Amino acid sequence: MNLVAVEFNNNQIGVIEETQSRVVKDICEAIGIGYISQYEKIVVDESYESKLIKVQTKGGLQEVFTIPLSKLNGWLFSINPNKVKPEVKQKLIEYKKECFNVLNNYFNNGIAINHRVSETIIHQELSKLNQEIKD
Repeated sequence: MNLVAVEFNNNQIGVIEETQSRVVKDICEAIGIGYISQYEKIVVDESYESKLIKVQTKGGLQEVFTIPLSKLNGWLFSINPNKVKPEVKQKLIEYKKECFNVLNNYFNNGIAINHRVSETIIHQELSKLNQEIKD
């Protein structure tokens, strides 16, 4: 599998496109938290669906510890803002507040809407949903 670098918080994060996985160590370094403690937390919790994936690098074939993109939000939500770089702390707090609101809206109201998405996209999705309900 191939490792591709993408920009995240002014750092390069490893991405395995074939599996849509992210390299955990790169994210830890980008936000300033300890990789070993996060590895230990993630690897024992099967809900994260983490994997060691062999990738081709300049130094040859190497294993990287990854988490699927679909699980990334949950992992970031679990991080204590007091453990990250000072310049990341406020962004993480705001992110976590938004996560709380999204989960609350989903479980208590049956829907969570991302207000950063354009109204056109929201109307298209609601139209599709209404059509599915009718069908």
